[in-house]
Amino acid sequence: MKLTSQRLIASGALDIRARFVRLLSLLERIASSATESERRILDWLIAVTRDRLEKYVENVAGIIEGGHAMVAKAPGAPWPSPFRTYLVKAAEEGYQSLRQAHSTAYPYISGRTTVPDDLRHFLFRSVGLSLVSPTHREAIAIYPSSHMVWESSSTRVQTDADDFATAGILIPYSEIASPLRWPLLVHELGHHISPGGHSSDTLRAEALKRHGVEELDDALSELQADRIAERATGATYAVAMAREGYLLRIGKHFKQGGPTVQQRLTELSYGADVADALPAEWHLDGTRVDMDTNEPEELFDPDALQTLSSIVGEIVPAPDEQDSSARIARARTLLRNGDPIPSIPRGITPPPEVFEQAAAGLLTKQEVVDLFNAIVEDPLTDAEILEAAWQQELDQDEESMLTRLIDPVTDEQLEKEMAALEAEDVRLSRSLQAAAVHRWLLENDADIAERAHIAESESSSAEPDVVQSSPLEAESKEADEPDVPISAVESAPLSDVQLVRRLNLPAKHRQRLVVRPIVDPDQVGGTTIDLRLGTEWEMLRTSRFRSLDPSDDQAQATDLLNRSVDEYRLAADDPHGLVLHPGELLLALSLEYLSLPNDLWGLLEGRSTWARLGLQVHATAGMVDAGFKGFLTLELQNTGRLPMVMYPGIRVGQLAFFPVAGIARPYGAKPGAAYADQARVRTAFTNQHEHRARHAYMQREEAAEKRRRESSQRKDER
Repeated sequence: MKLTSQRLIASGALDIRARFVRLLSLLERIASSATESERRILDWLIAVTRDRLEKYVENVAGIIEGGHAMVAKAPGAPWPSPFRTYLVKAAEEGYQSLRQAHSTAYPYISGRTTVPDDLRHFLFRSVGLSLVSPTHREAIAIYPSSHMVWESSSTRVQTDADDFATAGILIPYSEIASPLRWPLLVHELGHHISPGGHSSDTLRAEALKRHGVEELDDALSELQADRIAERATGATYAVAMAREGYLLRIGKHFKQGGPTVQQRLTELSYGADVADALPAEWHLDGTRVDMDTNEPEELFDPDALQTLSSIVGEIVPAPDEQDSSARIARARTLLRNGDPIPSIPRGITPPPEVFEQAAAGLLTKQEVVDLFNAIVEDPLTDAEILEAAWQQELDQDEESMLTRLIDPVTDEQLEKEMAALEAEDVRLSRSLQAAAVHRWLLENDADIAERAHIAESESSSAEPDVVQSSPLEAESKEADEPDVPISAVESAPLSDVQLVRRLNLPAKHRQRLVVRPIVDPDQVGGTTIDLRLGTEWEMLRTSRFRSLDPSDDQAQATDLLNRSVDEYRLAADDPHGLVLHPGELLLALSLEYLSLPNDLWGLLEGRSTWARLGLQVHATAGMVDAGFKGFLTLELQNTGRLPMVMYPGIRVGQLAFFPVAGIARPYGAKPGAAYADQARVRTAFTNQHEHRARHAYMQREEAAEKRRRESSQRKDER
């Protein structure tokens, strides 16, 4: 994908519309459960915000209509300079209007917006903090803000043997659920906390003193935070910084002598392409007139910039510059299919005859192991997931972006856009969460890591005649792919060989089964695929209401349920998990995303080890319809006598798949398909290696925390 200035201008203008729609979506969601008096105020806010959006769209439509003749004569050719200038100006005015709407609404919804734990976990990962460490857990405080800017401050600095720091960060309340904005939050965090939890201020002060340039602290702080954000989020940060930078109407992040956005981009490992594509109309190169002096801004001294660049290299490790383009390309293919992207297939596609030989019992034990290794997937990094999403957003032609930008602001269109944006945000958020669990299992579970290493070795050393193109890349051959034989007994579940074959079919094959991520080949049993607990859980607290009557007003019943539910988003390295007491019901999304073809239905059951403790994985809804796409909701109920601790990544269920023919209306096509496209070790668990891995991980982290305390005490004694 070639990034151009026109594409940045068009995407930036379209982004203003998307941010208006996100704000409207948030207001309507809050209004749906508000009291009558609150509803009147919120309805007024919705009307005012929608009016601002309509005026922005009308303004842009007039500009496009006036310049359309010139643009349409040569699609793809450079836009006339006046057209570009007017479009950028309209976007800046739209942003100012959005900021006013955002600030006006804040007092009425400030107590109803919370920062999700998955955002906090993302920030912890970005600088390598541990949830096990009590010190680290206090490191980051995130607050919803009324302003459409990203701000931060040091709330407390604790200097000990590790030179630790804490930070408070403000995030625009309407941007909290948008993962593509999160790289900007990492930048703000980087002003205060460096990788490993070290104080950015201390590292910076020591380096400036060594080089004798203490007066450049402010400028170095920006470059240091840029590098930290890029290290965690890759090329995504450069695009996010450029698109946000021009909206601030200044070419510098701060007024007094800092590097321009363009200069800062050139200092990033992945920023050169973005710097080259910056529209001149965004004035991120220092050409804008200073708002205070009315004089042209001066560029930051190149010699000083070179000195600071060298210092940044000393205090912040450079990002890993390994080529991830192929992995990102595969992830984008999944996004085009509407799938989440926590992991990607390795690209091993055994030829059809291997499956036939396996079914006939003609393969050796090692050959069977190799066959099952073909379904193991590689987890993506946070940076790869975000970059795939950014590329997907920018990989549209400018004409399509302009068409979407001026779509009429009707009720139907707004509802469609709200649903699409929410689905995009949820897909990204769940991808980041699931990938983090996948990576944690590979790093901490020796059994899974060993099998994954074997599978990776097979992938890299496979013979050319055995390894074909990846299922994601075999779209040109899909029409010629024959259907897969089902089973000798029509009502029998698919065997392990048949499951592996279905999982390896090309992306668009009508019989392809998707279960993502497959962390471990041992997830596939003789006739089932194991499912793991995801990171999003809900628990209904029955003590908060007397009864639930389905005949009650639906809005009131929904509001009652929403106020009676505790929501949890746990990370893989969460030290506590969630306790499920006897009699309690926990709703949890599976870690795996499922996409069933129209000729298979699934049957969910528990695993025997858990069953012996009294854990049920579904209440009555154990069937998965043919054509279902989404995350399964596991209805976990403790029918035993002892409380159980649940963690993300633990295998709690298994799904068998059965053939079915003649489906005229698969699940996704049903009008009432409400759930389509949805998100201490005990003796009984001695054979479940995920628990052993967690026990070992906790011991290591607790030992590390003990060493930190002892080191701090020794320092105090000195």
